[in-house]
Amino acid sequence: MPCYAGSVSELYPQARIETPEQLSLELRLAGIGSRSMAFLLDMLIQLVPVLAAAVPALLLLRPAHGPFLENSGTGIYEPAPWPLAVFGLVLFAVNFGYFAFFEIAWRGQTPGKRWLRLRVLRDGGFPIDGRAALIRNLLRVVDILPAFYALGLVCLFFSREGKRLGDLAAGTIVACEPDAPLVPLERGAPAPASGPLTAAETALVHEFLERAPTLDPGARERLARRVGEAIALRLGEPAPFDPEHYLATLVDRP
Repeated sequence: MPCYAGSVSELYPQARIETPEQLSLELRLAGIGSRSMAFLLDMLIQLVPVLAAAVPALLLLRPAHGPFLENSGTGIYEPAPWPLAVFGLVLFAVNFGYFAFFEIAWRGQTPGKRWLRLRVLRDGGFPIDGRAALIRNLLRVVDILPAFYALGLVCLFFSREGKRLGDLAAGTIVACEPDAPLVPLERGAPAPASGPLTAAETALVHEFLERAPTLDPGARERLARRVGEAIALRLGEPAPFDPEHYLATLVDRP
């Protein structure tokens, strides 16, 4: 399913990234609509282990014990200690570990984000690291206040790059995965018709090779083919059979 957003996301449709080569790259940011749908999908997935842990706790209810309840026949029941402990551990792990685990393991994606083709990146378009993933997700306990992520939604509305408090603290953004290569806006003369790589092409190749591991296989192949074929055409070379390998060899050219 492609990344999309409603009218609200038009508030922050793109982020401009400045590369070390002083080139500008446009990165489309995810809107509230896409992020909310991804979150709801993740919540449905989280319900599975929570319900699985809740069932034993409910099935193993026993009459409540206490100084005023012992043999009182009140019909009040309580869960046994070990199913209740397991349920508490599962609930804690799901609430605090689900998002951080997947964003670290899947390079900025959870199942919901992958379905909506969203990815968490560090500011500047760099892949997320473990520290950023932990910080942005630990602060969910603040973003959720006072209820239903009200504080986080307020921050999304007023942030130029659509950041909740967790994103502000971790230095992260949530972006849509591109269907086409990030096109640099070169600050200089246009590229010659033939010859070695221009500064813009070199920056684009390096940018792709750096970000390739963060893309899903389909998007990675499409990006490599479009960039590789465009550069090969300008250089007067045949279209590469293995575009990503071709781009890697371009880096080593004199």
